[in-house]
Amino acid sequence: ACPCGKNTISCPDPNDVTARFCVPTAQHNTCPQPCTAEAIAAGNKTCVRTNLDSEGNFKSQSVTCIGGSQRCGTGEGMKLCPSGAVISVGTTCIDLYGAPATLTRRLSTTTAKRETCNAIITMSSLRTDAKKNVETVRVKITSVLQLSTELRTTLVIKETTTGRRLQTGTSTMIFGIDNQGIATTVTPTVVCEQLKKMVKSSSPSLTDAVAAVGVMNSQVGVNLEITTSALTSRSKAAV
Repeated sequence: ACPCGKNTISCPDPNDVTARFCVPTAQHNTCPQPCTAEAIAAGNKTCVRTNLDSEGNFKSQSVTCIGGSQRCGTGEGMKLCPSGAVISVGTTCIDLYGAPATLTRRLSTTTAKRETCNAIITMSSLRTDAKKNVETVRVKITSVLQLSTELRTTLVIKETTTGRRLQTGTSTMIFGIDNQGIATTVTPTVVCEQLKKMVKSSSPSLTDAVAAVGVMNSQVGVNLEITTSALTSRSKAAV
């Protein structure tokens, strides 16, 4: 696996002995603690809680394992929508997916299935301070997509360079969605397809959310990388 970049820390994935998380140091050097496969089978769920500052910029995020009947709650600068989505207070609640009142639910199963989707978006241009704004933009995109707290998101900016000069239009933005083994009524794949449509249509809300890192190239389209696997905790894999 590729090593983590600057201003990040490497954290072990409790449900994949071969994988590690790269977490921005802006998250106070705290590694995510999602539920293990055993905890999910016992009825627990992973809670992703995000905090924003008074100007709506990313402040911190925690990923913890809580009881199935517990509420994850909302972090600073975030609000709960009728659909079950948790978004920034400056974003309007919209039921994008026609989902029931509770956006996510744990299905009756003893085998936790992890689904991830990476949406690879080509950028027409990048701001010089793009990487500094990545976490704030990630939360904005997450809010525009009306996601619940069970879904963990990531955002990575990749620049293609020749020598010291940036090649225009060859940089990409990779938005990742992970259900962390919790079965949801709105899956990572469904969210990725929604994001793909919004990029293609040059959605004003998405364009505004991304503006702090750059401009998307809606003509190129979006490539999706989808994976599904059974969770195996590190402790179980070691046996």
